[in-house]
Formats: sequence, C-alpha cells, structure tokens
Amino acid sequence: MKKKNPGTSAQDSFLRTLQSRSFAFSNSDKVVYNFNHGSKKYDYMSTDIIPLTGYTKEELNKLGIKKIIKEIIVDNLDRQETITSTSEPEVVEDYFAKYLITTKAGELKWIEDNSFTRIDVQGKRLNSIGVLRDVTALHKFINQLHEEKNRLD
Repeated sequence: MKKKNPGTSAQDSFLRTLQSRSFAFSNSDKVVYNFNHGSKKYDYMSTDIIPLTGYTKEELNKLGIKKIIKEIIVDNLDRQETITSTSEPEVVEDYFAKYLITTKAGELKWIEDNSFTRIDVQGKRLNSIGVLRDVTALHKFINQLHEEKNRLD
C-alpha cells in the first residue's frame, strides 16, 4: 500500500468540494482560499478576489497580500484541535482577523479573514484554508453607531 502525505487526500477532497461549490460564492463578497505556508502562495483562490481587491490570485501571489494590508486586527480564538487518522496527528488552529486593505483602485476596504491552519507535529504551518469577506459597510455602520453614542453622551 502506498503511503500518502499526512492530510493530503482529505485536503484534496476539501479543495475539490470548495471548487465545485464555488458557484455558491459567485456574485457575493466572499472569497475562498487555500494558502500554502511553504511556498507563501495561494494554491487556490476563488475569482471573487478580483471584485474584492482588484487583484487576481496571480497578482497577489506576485505582490504578496501583506503589501496591500494597512492595518490588522487579530482576534484569535485560541482554539486548537488535534486530528488523528492513519497518518501522524496534526493540529488545526482557528484564525480570525480583520484587515484594512488598499484595493488596486486605491479604495480602502475592511476584509474579514476566517480560516483554519493545519500544523504538523513539529509545529510547522502547512496550509490555511479560509474565507475572506468584505465587511466595510458593517465597519462603517459600527463607527457611525459609536459616533452617535458619543454625541448623545
């Protein structure tokens, strides 16, 4: 029996499911992605990244997403789960953050990142699979509520 890399078949299956269901994310403000920590590149990113940022996956891989991030608010949930299968155990870590980005057109947008990261037994980050979502309107609304509250106080 041929030995597989830990998690490879499960990861491939998950990515195929995401790709086959990418129609659910069409015409929406959500972007599904798989980021490879070894190569520091996106192996998969739904095409909704273009209306969200103005950049294609290829452009973001070349530029590096950190170049368009102006501010990061991290709210890690400190949740980890150990997954054991026929291969070596690995850890999955939840990640939640908001980014203030500058789009290709120069517009500022707030993006929410909700993902999980696979970590091998040595602590090496393997990949992150997640969803990016435009929360600019929500962020503006919350700021307006705070301003209104301050005005009333």
